[in-house]
Amino acid sequence: MIIEHIIGNISDKNIDKYNIDYVNIEWYECQKKIHRLTSSKGRDVAISLDKETQTRGLDDGDILYIDDDNTAIIVDILPAKAIIVKPKDVQEAIHCAYEIGNRHTPFFYADDTKKTFAIPYDIPFETLLNKMHVTYAVQDIKFLTKYRISQNVTQGHSHTHTHS
Repeated sequence: MIIEHIIGNISDKNIDKYNIDYVNIEWYECQKKIHRLTSSKGRDVAISLDKETQTRGLDDGDILYIDDDNTAIIVDILPAKAIIVKPKDVQEAIHCAYEIGNRHTPFFYADDTKKTFAIPYDIPFETLLNKMHVTYAVQDIKFLTKYRISQNVTQGHSHTHTHS
């Protein structure tokens, strides 16, 4: 089977009547156009995302397919090691955001409060946070598409400067 679009998300639908079959996806693969996966029940799943869905990215709980036997294939984003930053004030938040952006690091809110940020674990960034005396924690989380602040750079990226 080839899946080309998302039916919905389990947060929007009552899925009690469905047999759930998960496909595990790493957070950094959520915006890939083509996937070839094996579900938790051994089903071969091919995904070829349309441009709109690829831009949005797959998210945890997305419903990819429902068959005649009421089996629903659902996306399960795997947890990954993260640095969770809780800035003490606006200046610290801006400084952290600047440093994260300067490194072109994927950037997420850690939760619905939008008061904490998450980035994939990175030793140099952890060292920088220690030097900046910023409060942070290291833990495994799901990097959810709905919490993504910065877009992944999927095509060429460069900086240009004008000199007078």
